[in-house]
Amino acid sequence: MHYDIAKILEEQRRDYKSYDYGEGYFYQSCKPLHITGFRSTEIRIKDMGLRNLLKGKSVLDIGINAGFIPLEIADICQSIDAFDINPFLIKIAQTCAKFLHLDNIRFWSGTFEEYNGAKTYDVVLSFANHSTYDRNTKQSIDDYFQKCHRYVSNGCMLLFESHLPSYETPEQLNKILEVLCRYFNVEKSYKLNRGTSGDRGRLFAVCIRRG
Repeated sequence: MHYDIAKILEEQRRDYKSYDYGEGYFYQSCKPLHITGFRSTEIRIKDMGLRNLLKGKSVLDIGINAGFIPLEIADICQSIDAFDINPFLIKIAQTCAKFLHLDNIRFWSGTFEEYNGAKTYDVVLSFANHSTYDRNTKQSIDDYFQKCHRYVSNGCMLLFESHLPSYETPEQLNKILEVLCRYFNVEKSYKLNRGTSGDRGRLFAVCIRRG
């Protein structure tokens, strides 16, 4: 399996022209597969309390990179639909899911702007995808959260993670939260302060869909 995903990474280096968040390696880790990365998936899951928040839930995960968060929470979720714009990372996610014998995750390559699914979910995961470093995100912040609202079932959750403060200033984040609050009520929020420099200082918020 490691050989297979190494070959996919090499294909990505050769053929993918957009920004590579993993810079030739992995943006996130995956402990079940003994893969390290720039950010610890295990710590993120613990600090966000995902295993409690997502138990038995149907989940839509926006912009998954190589899919290591969905892979590590699949055992407690009812189902996960997950996508990313990078087709090579989706190929890695599918390879890893097959190796782990996970049959409750559906992966595909695409953008949130293109997504036009018919179902709603108990939880939508928005982890630093309201805007993106690679500038591939074209929708406005209002369009983004309005669409998130569309895919969250009534009374259910959006889980939000901000960018790093060095990329998204407190003033910018406050404006983003003002827009988010048009569509969701923030039930609780706190700063993430463990993990690597790529983790610390981000805001995490549990948000409930407004009617």
